Amino acid sequence: MAYLLFLSFYVFLGSVGIYLLTRRLTADISSAFLAAVLLLFSAFSTRIFDSYMLFVSVPIIWFFYFVVSFFQKSGRFHVLGVTFCLMLLMTTYIPFYFLVALLSFLVVFALVYFSALVVIWNRFVTFFCSHKFFVSACALTVLLVTLPGALFFLEAGKGKIEVSGRHYNTKETHGLAVQNQAEDSWAVPEEFYFSAYYSDLRRIVLAIVYVPCFAFIPLILGAGIRISRLMIFLALWSGVIFLFTSPFASPLYVFLRTHIFLFKYFRNLHFFLWFVLIPIFVLFVAEQFRLDVLAADFRESIANEVIPFGMYFKLTGIVNSDRGFLERAYEFLGQYSGVWVVHSSQGIFRIHSHEHKGHEVADICNFMEKLAREYHVKEL
Repeated sequence: MAYLLFLSFYVFLGSVGIYLLTRRLTADISSAFLAAVLLLFSAFSTRIFDSYMLFVSVPIIWFFYFVVSFFQKSGRFHVLGVTFCLMLLMTTYIPFYFLVALLSFLVVFALVYFSALVVIWNRFVTFFCSHKFFVSACALTVLLVTLPGALFFLEAGKGKIEVSGRHYNTKETHGLAVQNQAEDSWAVPEEFYFSAYYSDLRRIVLAIVYVPCFAFIPLILGAGIRISRLMIFLALWSGVIFLFTSPFASPLYVFLRTHIFLFKYFRNLHFFLWFVLIPIFVLFVAEQFRLDVLAADFRESIANEVIPFGMYFKLTGIVNSDRGFLERAYEFLGQYSGVWVVHSSQGIFRIHSHEHKGHEVADICNFMEKLAREYHVKEL
């Protein structure tokens, strides 16, 4: 019981971390709260019984929070936070997942924020020159924590250790090497294919990929507005991860496995969906929500005059359908995404009255609540 309470607290800690990270990135409390709620009520929380996944995904979230905070304020507390997260990540389960995620982050960040690299480097050098002993002690601590795992890795390379459950059906001589995942792998696409069979929330089980339906509303609302650089970065980062975690659909994994040694020593590519992709999607939605609020007057007539009527007439068809509730809800949002794109991009039916400003999200929530209530009454 105590261990389950600890894991529950760990899941909540991940939501707190995504809240703080989003607030750092967007400087908006509402967007940060939305990110925390989306992560808490997504499939991320269902991995509570897979503790090894929580012990990787939650420190990753906090690691990036402390990194972003450091380059915004450059305090000792943030360096200590980075150090502590690295200590956890380098000693929990397989550290290669985090290292690959970090490597992909650095590559995409350098491409999108190339002009800011000099400023970031100068800030780090300035802090290091002012706190040489402190930074050196933190770096030494991380190295000492990493040492046992590194020695184990080197011993396995000498042939003295072999993990038969991982090393079978591979031509690599290293005892920790795994089979080429392009030959036989359960990767990220397979996770989505499998989850499609559980679109009915009444039949859903653990480890099924889903996010709250509300997450798609900010995306639809913002279909016709200008995106930010942060959204471009998050989209590219998740795209890169998706490509190398889809070995049957992309040659990127084979290329990386051939040229980067890290990719030879971990399997279960679908773990990246839980470690990185779901938190990235939550951050993307939160940033889109922030932009939606800034451009609320651009679409207020759509939410207050045009779309609600169509949503109302669609409710009956969704409630009376024999298919799964989740599938019907996603279909509902998908059908109206085209309407949002057309009307928001053209800016027609605009109402400049300040009385209706900011009501679009509330209107949609009311209709979704009506949908759920009618569905519940039907089931009873």
